[in-house]
Amino acid sequence: MKKTLEGVIKQVKKKSFGILSTIDPSGWVQSSGVQYGVSSRGADFALYVLSDRRYVKVRNIEQNHRVSFVIPFPHHFLRFIPAPTVSFKGTVEILPFDDSSAREAYCSRSQKRMIRFTANSDYKATAVFLRLTPIKRIVCYGLGIKLADMMRDPANALYTVQLSGK
Repeated sequence: MKKTLEGVIKQVKKKSFGILSTIDPSGWVQSSGVQYGVSSRGADFALYVLSDRRYVKVRNIEQNHRVSFVIPFPHHFLRFIPAPTVSFKGTVEILPFDDSSAREAYCSRSQKRMIRFTANSDYKATAVFLRLTPIKRIVCYGLGIKLADMMRDPANALYTVQLSGK
């Protein structure tokens, strides 16, 4: 894997689970595991999360649009070794449930099923999408680094990729 923005985005598209951290009104961090979709090719890089206006994370975002997001890439056989991660600080915009860019990003089978379920349920009235936009850079640890190289030189496992135009 190349340590480039394109290489990192390619890896991020292979996953769909991440941890979204928001800040509550008293200044404490609140983290939630979420499923995400990635913006379509040609669009600025962003992640989309289906949520509900009544959820704590959305209420926190209404007060403070700054977030952090982490995507773990767990080792399925070597669980005792720290998982590679992709993380970024960014901002969030709350979008309506019928936003076409968000729906396009939610393209896996399970995500399409979530959209269909929501569209045909009482949740539709309060459903929203969150668009997460990284600022400046994405930080990677261990992503695309051979395990032996990482163990030999752990500091070399950390790198950043810059976002164009940010």
